[in-house]
Amino acid sequence: GERMSPFAYSATSLALRFVAAWAGLLPLLFTTGALLHLAGDVEGLQAWLEDPTVGAGSFGLFALTIALAIVVSLTLQALVMRVMPKVPAGVMRTHSALHLLTQMRTHSVDLAGFWLAGTLFWPMWLRLAGARIGEKAEISTILDVLPEHVQIGNRCFLADGIYLGGPRIDRGTVEARPFRLGDGTFLGNHVVVPQGVQMDGGILLGVATVADPVRMTKGTSWFGHPSFQLPQREVIKAD
Repeated sequence: GERMSPFAYSATSLALRFVAAWAGLLPLLFTTGALLHLAGDVEGLQAWLEDPTVGAGSFGLFALTIALAIVVSLTLQALVMRVMPKVPAGVMRTHSALHLLTQMRTHSVDLAGFWLAGTLFWPMWLRLAGARIGEKAEISTILDVLPEHVQIGNRCFLADGIYLGGPRIDRGTVEARPFRLGDGTFLGNHVVVPQGVQMDGGILLGVATVADPVRMTKGTSWFGHPSFQLPQREVIKAD
């Protein structure tokens, strides 16, 4: 697509994030209104609609409202991610409409991860958003992620702060490619998985290691940057 001016790109990005932030409050408004209506607290509902800072009834009702609003908001966010336009594989211009779409989608994943990263619900949210996640996969914080480009095998473990297949920005271009992690892959903290990587299964990458599918073959273990192979590693099989 055509490249926008820096001002137009920044203004559009800020406007979209502003709209998204307000849209994220709609589930709270609707759930609060619905619960107060069901509770028969018409006066409380009217007061809350006039001033949302006013306490919504009892503490229990207020806590339930917040909890339901978060669940509804995260579910809607995943569904929106699934139906909205996807980022196609290939090369695009920086400061273009596709680049803006890329940033909005990765930003949405980051926001959802604030609530869900490291929980059993996180792989479920990613699947709903369009990612292909295998069974018994455990995922903590992941960064710069486009769900439509994600394929993670069964029984994978991803630790904190992993840069997972993020688009590559270089000299006015942005490149985005799908990537795949084979079954039984273990990624330590702050591992970097470049976009387009296709990894075999059973690979262990230690802290801050950069994935290299050419050298890192199935069943091997690696550490560091530049990385070196760990020739011996204790493997304990357990249920």
